[in-house]
Amino acid sequence: MVRYNGSNLIDRMVIPLTPEQKEIVNEYCQIAVLKNLTEKQAQRMQEILTIAQSDPTIDFFITEADHFIGHWLNIIDENQFKDQQAILSEYLETDYIDKYQ
Repeated sequence: MVRYNGSNLIDRMVIPLTPEQKEIVNEYCQIAVLKNLTEKQAQRMQEILTIAQSDPTIDFFITEADHFIGHWLNIIDENQFKDQQAILSEYLETDYIDKYQ
């Protein structure tokens, strides 16, 4: 079983988190690395994601946590990720140029 203990990582972050936000992000990470979820864990994950919809700080850290966990579990193809970034960058630059010319 994979164990996550990211409280030290979150404590070192520059963006200030309230104790409640830290708890929510830590709980999200603990659930996110589980291979199988119980019904209770799945419900809690949904609650956390609902909270993140109205809290940009939690949303940011959950997005970062997903990326970190993906690398940690070796499930992110770095080349594919870089390709997606390049496509997005090209699209945004083209869109920006078209809008403001």
